[in-house]
Amino acid sequence: MFAAALANPVLAQTGLLLASSAAGVNLPEGESASRLLHQMLLEADDRFELAAGIPESATAFKKDYRNLVPRLEVRRLASERRLDVANHLVDQSHSRLVFDDGTGAPVPLNEYMQGRADPLSLTATPLGRGGLQLRVPYRGKVYQGSELVQLLLRLTGERRFSEAAGDALYGVARSLGEEGILDLSARKFVVMGAGAELAPTPLFLAGNAQVLWLDVRPPDTGLLQGGTVVYPQGGADLLTQPREIAATIEEFAEGDPVEIGTFAYVGGRAREWRLTAAMNAIVRALDPSIVGSVALFISPTSPLQLTKGDARSINEGLQQRGWWQSVLQAVGYFEP
Repeated sequence: MFAAALANPVLAQTGLLLASSAAGVNLPEGESASRLLHQMLLEADDRFELAAGIPESATAFKKDYRNLVPRLEVRRLASERRLDVANHLVDQSHSRLVFDDGTGAPVPLNEYMQGRADPLSLTATPLGRGGLQLRVPYRGKVYQGSELVQLLLRLTGERRFSEAAGDALYGVARSLGEEGILDLSARKFVVMGAGAELAPTPLFLAGNAQVLWLDVRPPDTGLLQGGTVVYPQGGADLLTQPREIAATIEEFAEGDPVEIGTFAYVGGRAREWRLTAAMNAIVRALDPSIVGSVALFISPTSPLQLTKGDARSINEGLQQRGWWQSVLQAVGYFEP
């Protein structure tokens, strides 16, 4: 999750100073996102001997961050201590970002999250019976049920998507009935940023799940169908109420495993980083026994590890490229 914030170009380009008077999860007073990110990556590069070449100069880092961040990630993935590096960066984010309650005495976020708070008051609204039918339109035809399984096998064979994605979708499709109905009525979902445009909250509800809606605005229940939506009447602010939200999730779970989605996103003023840190901190504060899974969207600009299947598909694609692509690569317009 932190890698998504690290690689976000808006975060690294802003360099904006955040006012120390702003309440909630913030950068340290007088600090900029790009400068703090540079300090953390430089220290990690040195501590774990990654030899990623992070420059000492903050100005040089800011100019070339889009090459430096992927280079460091490559070195991290190649290291036997790759998980230690990732955990170290998340720990550093939570210890360097602060929580300011408005009294002018901010404390590190990780220290703040060790305290307890009362859960938010919740309202539960049943939305009737939904029906989440998996249907995939492809080349003029809509596939569902057993036809969907055949389509997925075909697209996987044609390398239209990765082997891992194909395996996951095939597993879901095999569990469906002939009508292609997905039943989530036995599941509990927690969605941070539930009202975000890309958040799959309506789909969870259509599958008749019980969903804890966590967003600054309560849901418009007239636009939703299926399952039960549970929400704080006054909304939930991830940046100013992380402890209350953690307590609310534990109350909602009632000891059962919950599936947690972390989809909140707001651009500018380092809010991508601050929201990521807040959501990470909330999940970390929960009893691990109630965390069934954690899902998130990763920025398209994030450097990610390729599977062997992905790498093989890319290499096969390079070998099968057209003559015009070969010409452009020869004159320096294409890079593999």
